[in-house]
Amino acid sequence: MKSSDESRNICLLFLFIFTAVMDSFKIFRNIPFFQELSDKEINILVSISTPKLLRKKEKLAEPGQSFNHLFIMSHGLLRFFFDDENGIESNLFLPSEKEAVIMETPESYAGESERKYTIEAVIESQLFLF
Repeated sequence: MKSSDESRNICLLFLFIFTAVMDSFKIFRNIPFFQELSDKEINILVSISTPKLLRKKEKLAEPGQSFNHLFIMSHGLLRFFFDDENGIESNLFLPSEKEAVIMETPESYAGESERKYTIEAVIESQLFLF
């Protein structure tokens, strides 16, 4: 009996992974700047990305935390913000899926290694990390 349960679990796991990959393929295909890519190119992106679902108020990156990813957002809204010297939060920007851009933390653009900014989901948001 145990071997049939194990086989069933393996089949369910395969089905789950297959469905997740197919869903990721469809999501990538619907991102505007990926629409001109071939199916082969989309499959490569799917294979090298890690899907990440953020719940409302969940943080992707925080000050002092290591975060070394590029990412794209397929749906949602993020908030990039920092606390000034008086502890007052200031928003840097609020990108949504409509921007259809590849993002990273602001410090990455300046070549800084210390994280000063927080990236937080304003609403449930789907990202793909690279």
